[in-house]
Amino acid sequence: MKKMLEISTFFGKQTVSSYLFFMIFAVIMAILISMILIIRSGIGIKKGLPVMILAAPLVLMGARMLYVVTHIHYYLAWPQRAWELKLSGFSVLGGLLLATAGCVVYAKFMSVDFWRLADLLTPGLGTGIVLTKIGCFFNGCCFGLKTDFPWAVHFPYESPAHKYYLKQAGESGMFSLTSMIGSPAIHPTQLYEAIGVLTATLVAIVILVKKMNSGLAALFAAFFFILTRLITFYFRAPVAMDENPEWFYPLLYGIILIAIVFLIQKRTCVRSK
Repeated sequence: MKKMLEISTFFGKQTVSSYLFFMIFAVIMAILISMILIIRSGIGIKKGLPVMILAAPLVLMGARMLYVVTHIHYYLAWPQRAWELKLSGFSVLGGLLLATAGCVVYAKFMSVDFWRLADLLTPGLGTGIVLTKIGCFFNGCCFGLKTDFPWAVHFPYESPAHKYYLKQAGESGMFSLTSMIGSPAIHPTQLYEAIGVLTATLVAIVILVKKMNSGLAALFAAFFFILTRLITFYFRAPVAMDENPEWFYPLLYGIILIAIVFLIQKRTCVRSK
C-alpha cells in the first residue's frame, strides 16, 4: 500500500495522495476515451460533451446517495458528513444507476439512440473504474477477508485493514506480534474487482469492434461488472458501520443481473429482425 505518490513536475517534486491521483486519472481517461468514441461515431461533440458534463455530477451524487441510504443511522447521527467533500463514503453502484437514468433522459431529449450512446460510454467508464480500484488498493480501503491463498496481501501498520483486524484480535484476545505490525494475509479484493471490470471492458470493446446490435456492449459489460461485485462481496471484509443485512447486496445484484439478462434478450431479438 502506498498512500502517497511523488510526482516530478516543472515545479519540482510534488507529493499527492495515491487515491486522489488515480481518481483524477480515472476521470480524465473516462472522459477522453468516451469523447473520442462519441466523435468518431458521428454523434458529434455538440451532443457528446453535454452528456459528459451531465454524467460526472450524477455519478458522484448517486454514489453518495446510495452510501447514505445504506448507512442511514450513521448519517442521521452526523448529517453534516453527508455533504463532506471527501474521497470516502461513496458506492459506485449508486453512481452508475443515477448516471444511467440521467443518460436515458438526455438521450430522449436530444433524440440520440440511448443504447448506442451507452455502448460508446462503456469503454471509458470501464477504464475509469479499473483505475479507481487500483487507487483503492494503494489507499488500502475496500480490503478483503483473511485467506491463505498464495496471492494474499498484507497491508502495513496503521492501514484500514490493520486497524480492522487489530481490533478483531483485541476483541478475541488473540494478539500476536504480526497483528501489531500489519494486517494478516487477506484477499486483494480491490484487484479482483479491477480484473473483473477490465474483463467487462474488453468484452464491450470486442462487441463494439464486431459491430453487434446497439446496447449489447454496454449490457454485457454491465453483466460482468455486477457479477464481479456479487463474487467479490463474499471475499470482502464487512465495513464497520455497514447497517445492511447480509442478504441486501446479493439480492440487489441478483435483481440487476436478471434485469440485464432480460434486456440482453430483447436487444438480441431486435438485432435478428
